[in-house]
Amino acid sequence: MFKYLAKRIGRSILTLFIIVTLVFCLLRLMPVEGYFANYEKMTEAQIQAGLQSMGLLDPLPVQIGRFWVNMLHGDLGVSHIYKVNASVTSILAKKLPISIQMGVYAMLLSLVIGIPMGLFMGRFKSRWPDKIGTAIIVLIQAVPAAVYYLYIQMYGTTALNVGLLFDASNWKYWVLPVCSMSLGNVAFYAMWLRRYMVDESNKDYVRLARAKGVSENKIALKHIFRNAMVPLVQYIPSAFLNTVVGSIYIERDAGYRCGIHMKEYQQKVPAIVIGGRCGSFLGEYQAGGTIVVLGIGWEDRCPVGNFCGTGMHGGRIYLRTTHLPPDLPAQVVVSQATEEDISHLRPLVEEYCRRFQVEKEPLLASHYYVLRPNTKNPYKQLYVNN
Repeated sequence: MFKYLAKRIGRSILTLFIIVTLVFCLLRLMPVEGYFANYEKMTEAQIQAGLQSMGLLDPLPVQIGRFWVNMLHGDLGVSHIYKVNASVTSILAKKLPISIQMGVYAMLLSLVIGIPMGLFMGRFKSRWPDKIGTAIIVLIQAVPAAVYYLYIQMYGTTALNVGLLFDASNWKYWVLPVCSMSLGNVAFYAMWLRRYMVDESNKDYVRLARAKGVSENKIALKHIFRNAMVPLVQYIPSAFLNTVVGSIYIERDAGYRCGIHMKEYQQKVPAIVIGGRCGSFLGEYQAGGTIVVLGIGWEDRCPVGNFCGTGMHGGRIYLRTTHLPPDLPAQVVVSQATEEDISHLRPLVEEYCRRFQVEKEPLLASHYYVLRPNTKNPYKQLYVNN
């Protein structure tokens, strides 16, 4: 037994070593632009100096050897994009405990819901529990995850009265991410347990139990379910690892149409704080609330894409930059931030800095532009000049 386990563990370690080494080599084939946050502004001498400091100009065998030596000593290098010169190990040490905790909760929730769901579907095959369960599984797997994540965020934050920034000390903030992360595994466990139970129900030992007069519930629970769980158990560790890995989010840039149709109601004023850059159509048709783009790492360029504030008719957008986008629509009025604007902005920036361990003084002392809707003509120019 021990010899068999040692052989399997040895093969796993060798396989892991080969895969990691191959990935390391493949990453060295990518363009050098990916190693620098401001590659376009750098001279050739600066690029070569940066590559030299990272050890990327050494022969590949030397890089591989250095990588494994550092890896065995727990040194994962430093970040050049997320937080310049910050230790990757220290970054993961801050983020990983919450990710693991959230992954454990999501796995437990998916097992608590998915296993009974698959049991009922297999027990009542082709009847209404099976049909309802099949519809739920199809809905979860057919609809892109980003869609039901969006709906969970839209309605869940209102129902639980929570903000968009995660607060680990408040249990309400754990509900939505844990539920979102567990949905895929709920469908997975239910679908495969049903399949295994249907396969087991056609075997000879089940027919023998029925011939002896054993009740269907007892057959399902004590015989079919126990045997159907055997092949399913092997997938639980990998499902947990996938959940944990998928839950590590390093907040920096945002994509397109961030804050679209953002609204506020009475005392509920939503706020979005983006640490890095944001894509096009930021604040599209914004009706209320506050959007802040800090542009960390983009100080020498405009931190937003095209069509910023298109259709905007409420709320405010703060841009930490000295480079305004050149194509602001006519329904947006832009001005430099006043002391009153900074006082409104301060608590949002301070909260962002507290959560992501960023110094607040340089951010608050920076130059900001404020975008507000032009109430005289909010819809004159949308996507074209007219």
